[in-house]
Amino acid sequence: MRDLIIGFIMSVTTVALSILFRLGAADDWTKHPWSLTFALFIPYLVVICIHVSWRMIKSATEMHCALTKRLNQQVSITALNENDPRVEPSFVDGRRGLRGVPYLELKNKGNSVARFVRISPLRLKARIVDFPGYSDSIYPTDFRAFVTDAGNQWGEDRKTDLIRAMSEEWLSYADSETRREILVPARIDFEDDTGNRFGCNFELMYHGGKG
Repeated sequence: MRDLIIGFIMSVTTVALSILFRLGAADDWTKHPWSLTFALFIPYLVVICIHVSWRMIKSATEMHCALTKRLNQQVSITALNENDPRVEPSFVDGRRGLRGVPYLELKNKGNSVARFVRISPLRLKARIVDFPGYSDSIYPTDFRAFVTDAGNQWGEDRKTDLIRAMSEEWLSYADSETRREILVPARIDFEDDTGNRFGCNFELMYHGGKG
């Protein structure tokens, strides 16, 4: 169907240009050689250029989607009062930054200090990904970076590669070739100045670049 439409467009364009240049007689090749050549070949060249450009753009877009595997999060915090601390996560791909590694950034969006802030280990199929240590305090509007420890299976310099750990988890699914994303449950625990405990349950969403 697409080829028929393309052929129809080229035919109509050729006829329109022939009428424009008043071409039709057999001796037009001698009287108007360049005009006739233009009328016959330019429509095809235009369509070919558009088609090639579209294929290149589509190919680049598909490659970008395949290579762009990003981490995101869905946050759910309940039963908070106005003056409570509120710690929320965001993913930072710091591989090209000063830290040189991806990490989770926890920001206190509440109105009081968050104490003893820590992230529970991620329980993946192949491994447990830890977030070593904790933060003594995160003041309102302040933040802390938490780097992962995924083990030494890829070498000491790669154990902080959270993206690789999530990619490995995504590939462990039997339908990874068609699966668009995976969700991994995660949790943040913290306290306020009086010892009240809070929890932030969220999900790490890894996009596998499919669809």
